Amino acid sequence: LPNCSECPLSHTCLALAKNRVAHHPVTRKKNKVRKRYFSYFHVVHNGSTYISRRVKQDIWKNLYEFPLVETTGPVGIEGLIKNDDFTTLFGTIPSLNIELADKFEHVLSHQVISAHFYKVIIPREATFETGGKFHRIDHAQLDNYPISRLISKYLESSSDSCG
Repeated sequence: LPNCSECPLSHTCLALAKNRVAHHPVTRKKNKVRKRYFSYFHVVHNGSTYISRRVKQDIWKNLYEFPLVETTGPVGIEGLIKNDDFTTLFGTIPSLNIELADKFEHVLSHQVISAHFYKVIIPREATFETGGKFHRIDHAQLDNYPISRLISKYLESSSDSCG
């Protein structure tokens, strides 16, 4: 409990006047923090990469990002390869080269994002069909697009972003 006799505000304190000092400060209910698992794919194909604009109603709306697969828990490359969203993205490409490039824990007030960034190198002769879902851009143009701080941290840590 506070030492009310020494407090310079005691003469105007409503909690002291109403004998409710023990009930203050009012503790607020903490936001439930949820854990999310993101696997981003930094696709490298003939000097280009692929991005899409987020349209979901969240803090990253209208920012651009690499192809993303969200899972309910942590998964490695083996688990991703079996994931339907991964298969939709890369299923028809022969001799796909995929490796974990970096990982981050991104802490926000209401969620913690465990983000794994995979570099995916598509062979020069292969085609990568996105069904219009992703924009193919020269890797050098990536700086011209608004991106989240999470993706920015990955790009900053990646010394050889283009492969």
